[in-house]
Amino acid sequence: MKKTMGWVLMMLIGNGLLYGQDSLYTVSGKIFFEKEGNIYVSMTTESQFMNKDASPTRRCVLSTSADSTDTEWVTFEFDSLVAGEYVISAFQDVNGNGKLDMGWKGPKEPYGFSGPRPRFMPKFNDLKFEVGQSVCDMMINLE
Repeated sequence: MKKTMGWVLMMLIGNGLLYGQDSLYTVSGKIFFEKEGNIYVSMTTESQFMNKDASPTRRCVLSTSADSTDTEWVTFEFDSLVAGEYVISAFQDVNGNGKLDMGWKGPKEPYGFSGPRPRFMPKFNDLKFEVGQSVCDMMINLE
């Protein structure tokens, strides 16, 4: 009987049922744009932001068309997020090659972040926001 109770207790702890699991949150909002082309959106933690080869926590591609340039915005949503600090970055792929094209002055295509647009190299601490509850009013301008 004691062995059975021990196994049940270990399973409850292992599954997070005894102490509860981390809450999961949703982050959503609008991305404003002026040109035609798919919009690539990524949500990253600090370690992912610092390592350009790391996969983001969440990623999506939002399609736009000639008709959608009349609305000038699209919505995005990332769900099942644990609490923490994140940055959302987005760019519009106007030439259709699937990547953000860079020039000697910086990006050649419209881009934006969850924080204020940096004048120079973006820094995580300047762009981050806290997820401790669901966020539904994020706005990102692509310039």
